[in-house]
Amino acid sequence: MKKIRLGLIGCGVVGGGVIRLLRDRGDEIASCVGADIEVVKIAVRDLARKRPDILNDSMLTADPFEIVNSNEVDIVVEVMGGEEPALALALKAVEHKKHIVTANKYLLALHGEKVFRAVEENNVEIGYEAAVAGAVPIISSLKGSLAGNRINSIHGIVNGTANYILSRMTAEGGAFD
Repeated sequence: MKKIRLGLIGCGVVGGGVIRLLRDRGDEIASCVGADIEVVKIAVRDLARKRPDILNDSMLTADPFEIVNSNEVDIVVEVMGGEEPALALALKAVEHKKHIVTANKYLLALHGEKVFRAVEENNVEIGYEAAVAGAVPIISSLKGSLAGNRINSIHGIVNGTANYILSRMTAEGGAFD
């Protein structure tokens, strides 16, 4: 079976969740995509921090550019958040013809146009469902099975935090501040 090699940038809550998902359901996912998925490199901020036993320490690096420049990585999964160096890493990965996956709402809100243009120019894919609608698979639905429909608008809450704030404002009559 074909193998897809992931480089993971960030190993906090989201990155750790990616690793656990691949560990616990890797066979199911491989069956669905027709390829084994292997995490080959993980960039973290602090190499000294104790990591779950699911990680092999030799996979860790403190330099995320090591991942985007590596010939051993097919897809870069960016879950570190923030603007920089996330933008530079995403653009460098795309320049190296690597597909990218991101859960980074901030990056896409500020630089989505630039990132999507680079993705198109380099003929690679970007997965960003995790950054939209609480990871509800709306993007793939809109691009695929709903593509023939005329959708005039979509309504929803931006994210869980906004939902909490707006619910409290409504229930308690509080101000946004």
